[in-house]
Amino acid sequence: MNRNFLDYDEYDVEHPVATNTLSSESTYFQRSLYREAIYPSNLPAPLDMWYGKIYYGKIDQLQNSIIVRTENLKPVMVSVGTNIYALDALVDAFVAFSAHMRRAQLGGFLSTLGNPDLVDVMAHKGYVDSTQAYRQFTNSFYGAFNAKTRPDEKNKIDDFQSFLSVYTPYLKKVSAAMGVTKSTFILSRQLDIHSSGLALSISSGPPDKDAYKYKNFIDDPNFAFYAASAKKFGLIIDKNRPWILALDLFSNAALKYIGNYYNTDLGHGLIDKETFFYCNYTPTYLTDIEELKTILVNSYLTFVAQNPYREERVYLPHCDKYGVELEDRIPRPATGLRADLTDGYMMNFYLQLRHAEAQQPFRLTPQHYLDLNNIYTVQALKNITPLQNGARWINSLFRDYIYGRNYLKYANRKSVNHLLNLDTGPSFGTITTTGAPSPTAGGTGGGGTSY
Repeated sequence: MNRNFLDYDEYDVEHPVATNTLSSESTYFQRSLYREAIYPSNLPAPLDMWYGKIYYGKIDQLQNSIIVRTENLKPVMVSVGTNIYALDALVDAFVAFSAHMRRAQLGGFLSTLGNPDLVDVMAHKGYVDSTQAYRQFTNSFYGAFNAKTRPDEKNKIDDFQSFLSVYTPYLKKVSAAMGVTKSTFILSRQLDIHSSGLALSISSGPPDKDAYKYKNFIDDPNFAFYAASAKKFGLIIDKNRPWILALDLFSNAALKYIGNYYNTDLGHGLIDKETFFYCNYTPTYLTDIEELKTILVNSYLTFVAQNPYREERVYLPHCDKYGVELEDRIPRPATGLRADLTDGYMMNFYLQLRHAEAQQPFRLTPQHYLDLNNIYTVQALKNITPLQNGARWINSLFRDYIYGRNYLKYANRKSVNHLLNLDTGPSFGTITTTGAPSPTAGGTGGGGTSY
C-alpha cells in the first residue's frame, strides 16, 4: 500500500534523505517533507524560491525581467576572498549582521559546537554576472545549428541574408523549447538569486541533499539565533539553501538600509520601496534586441569562418560537362552586418521570439505588427529609442505569462496571496525558460515582497 505522503513522523523530520537520485515516489515524499515539516515553524519565515517566490530579484513590480545596475554594487569586506560584490544596501545589512554575530559569540550567547559558518559569518559568494552567463548560453545556439544543418543546406548560404533565412527559423524553434531572449533567460534556472545582487552565501553545500542541510544548518544549536538575527538586520534565509542570505524586500529592517542611498535618477529623495527597482535595476527588454543582433551577427561570422567556401556548379565548355568550383564566402565587418538588421526586421523577429517563448498564448495578427509600427513611429517615451519603445510594447504583451498555470497548484498559499496582491494583478500562463522551475522544484518565501 502506498504511504500517505502527508504522514510525517518525528524520525522522518530528523532524518531527511532527499537527493536527486531517489525514485519519483520517494522524491515526492522527501521534498514534501522538507517543504512542509523540516524548517522550524517558530522561526522567521524563510525565502522559498522553489515553491513560492520563484522570480525573487528577477522581476520588478510590473513583472518585467530585470538585471541589476552594476554601479550600485559594492565589495563585501567581510568575506573569505576578494571580488565578492552585492547590492549596496545588502552589503550594509550583511556587515552589520556579521558584526552582531561576532559580538554574540564573544558574549557567550552562542554554542561553541556546531557549524562555525553560522557564527563567524563571512561572504563566500556574491553577485554573478547575468549578462556573461547569457552570452555563454547563447554561444551554444550556433553549434547546435551547425551540427544539424546538412552540407547541401549550408551550400545554399552565400550571404548574410540567406543565412538569416535559415538561422532565424531555427532560433524560433529554439525559443519554443528553451527560450532565446535575455528576458526569458533571466527567469530560467540557469541563474539563481546571486545574479540579482540581492544574495550572499556564507557557505556552500549540495542543495539537493536535505540531510546535509538539516545536519549542518537547521539542526545546528545556533541556527535559531542566526535566523532571528538575520531577520533583525533585514535579511532572509533561503529555505532550500539555508547558507544563502537575501535582502528581505521590503521589510522595515531592510528599508532602513535601502533608505541610506539617494535616488539620483529622479534627482531628489532617498530610495524607498516605490523607487527601489527603478534605481537599482534595468528592464531587460531595453537591451533584448541589441543582444539578438549580436547573436545573429556572431553566428554568421562563425559560419563564414568555419565554412569559408561554397560549391558552385558550373558548365565546362572545353569538355562539355558540368563541374564544381569553390566560391569564397567573403567576411564582412560586424558593423556592416548590424546595419543590415533594420529596426523593423528586428522588432518583428523579437515579437515572434517572445510569442514562441510564451507558448503562443494568443494568435499574432497583422494588427499586432501595425500597432508595433505605430508605437515605433510615435515614440511615446522620448528618453528611450524608437526601437526600445517597440520592445517595451512587445514585452507588455507577454510579461503576464511568466507564471505557469500549475503555479497556483504547487506554490504555497501565502506566496500566492502576496503575488495576487501586486498592483498589476498578474495573469497566469506559460513561458518556456531553460531549466524552468517545475512543479517539483520551484520557488518563493517569506519577506516583504513576492518579486
